[in-house]
Amino acid sequence: MKKAGLVLLAVFLIITTPSSGQEKNKEVMVKKIFAVLAEKDEEGFVNLFPDALSLKAYMIKAFKIDTTDKDNVETKAFLDSMDDESMQQEFREDFLKFIRMGEDKGVDWLNAKFNSYLADSILVDEDGANTPMLKGKIYFDIGSVKYFLSYNQVIWFENKGWYGVNIDRVDLVTRENEADVYDWDGKVVDSALFVMDSVVSATIADSAMTKISEELPEIKKKTDKQQPEKNKSPKKKSKSPIRKPE
Repeated sequence: MKKAGLVLLAVFLIITTPSSGQEKNKEVMVKKIFAVLAEKDEEGFVNLFPDALSLKAYMIKAFKIDTTDKDNVETKAFLDSMDDESMQQEFREDFLKFIRMGEDKGVDWLNAKFNSYLADSILVDEDGANTPMLKGKIYFDIGSVKYFLSYNQVIWFENKGWYGVNIDRVDLVTRENEADVYDWDGKVVDSALFVMDSVVSATIADSAMTKISEELPEIKKKTDKQQPEKNKSPKKKSKSPIRKPE
């Protein structure tokens, strides 16, 4: 077999070889997500995600990217910049962040016991690519105290299985219906308005902000009766349109 053929075969085997994070059964995937947190298994968490080569192959197919097209220089550069080392570093940072989220709410992960879960399948339109995702909640106990965590961004890779996860809240079940305020790296934010890196979460945040703006009372502008000239709106200076370079 020619050398080129061996290279192609190696690439094919890497792309099609299942990683330890691959799960076609969503219940098994959800329980695995909880297990890596409860066991503080950083390596197990990293393995929930695809490797760089598999992710690139998925993106090229899902977004129908033509890497030979000269107009796709920026896209190709982005794909080329993806590597396992940098991706895994981000996954590890997220893992430590999620562990800290629970500990800040009193969670002793090593004594956490799985109770039940909710999982909703949704179809997210990402730039024309319809991507199936899971989101939901996991309920768990620590002794007699009941907790829950909210998860999302568990992505379905066609013919492979479920990969990845994002945790956006860990809290007591008694506070489940309350808005949560969490300190993300020193910045206090309301989790109900926190915009995450997905179209669904961005839409939720936009809807929440729209609702808030609609509920604000209309503020009438006060006028100065003693100095009526202050009430006149200043004349706008006309601006000539900027000509686009030919």
